[in-house]
Amino acid sequence: MSDPTYRPARPEDLEPIIAIARRIWTMGMSKRLEDLYGQRGDKSWGEWTAQDIGNAVRASLDRCIVAEVDGQVAGWVTWSVNEARQQGQVGYNGVAPEFRGRGIASTLVQMALGKLREAGMPLAIVITGLDEGHAPARHVYEKCGFKPIHHSVTYALELDQ
Repeated sequence: MSDPTYRPARPEDLEPIIAIARRIWTMGMSKRLEDLYGQRGDKSWGEWTAQDIGNAVRASLDRCIVAEVDGQVAGWVTWSVNEARQQGQVGYNGVAPEFRGRGIASTLVQMALGKLREAGMPLAIVITGLDEGHAPARHVYEKCGFKPIHHSVTYALELDQ
């Protein structure tokens, strides 16, 4: 297996990115809601999540970098800039399980941070879950220098029909 290369995302990367997202997003609030209350709408939580991630990546394809190994998309990162607030945000990102442990996630996050610096942002944020499934992401973010500053709780209430 060759070393990863990094490049700007292209439209044809969208489907491989969504395929990776389907494989790695096996946790989080949407999963917990479905576990507790059952499927909502005409899709499983996994399909809703893949759709949401696909839409977000599609909308930010010009702010997306992919890692490629042997011609295969191995991971990606997106970012956004909020000039009014003078902050950037690392957005959806992930690495396929078979490519983990090679520093790809950290490199992608560092590349996104570089783009935020180039845009003149003095502050970068990233948001992730506190569940065990997000532990690898938290490890990467802390390795890249992020510090946790806020914890959140999501409440749910089943409404009478």
